[in-house]
Amino acid sequence: MKIIIDPGHGGHDSGALGPNGIRESDIVLAVSQKLVAKLETRGVIASLTRNDDVFISLSERAAIANRAEADIFVSIHCNSAERPAKGIETFSYPGSDGGKRLAAKIQTSLTQTFANHPDRGIKTARFSVLRKTAMPAVLVELEFIHTPDGENFLSNPAVQDLYALAIANAII
Repeated sequence: MKIIIDPGHGGHDSGALGPNGIRESDIVLAVSQKLVAKLETRGVIASLTRNDDVFISLSERAAIANRAEADIFVSIHCNSAERPAKGIETFSYPGSDGGKRLAAKIQTSLTQTFANHPDRGIKTARFSVLRKTAMPAVLVELEFIHTPDGENFLSNPAVQDLYALAIANAII
């Protein structure tokens, strides 16, 4: 099995910022690197769309997965909103049965691991990385980074490891 893990944002596109300046792109890269390591220890071929803080276009992220002929594509993000919010949600492309099944497994694993975080559900969206990939693809919103509690939670390396483990368990 070949899996492409896409740490969202990067380079000049840092994504959302926490109140103390923690960048979404840094959090999702850390979680993604841990996820690849966990998958590889289980014999899965896994790679990242980016290994450091560089910008890669949305189209190129999908193209990387397509060229690799990946079986699964997982894009990792932190959520943000203008109002206080909390919770985990996972997106798949409308009409993608494989994406929907993968989203359900990941969402269940994450919400069981983080039972005190609201389950915001499985949703569909026409995000570029979901639309342009030729394999089941999901976009995971780990938690909201825009609040002090969310930023502190997401910044914790032990929490990042739990996110990676929950997603790896769902994929396996």
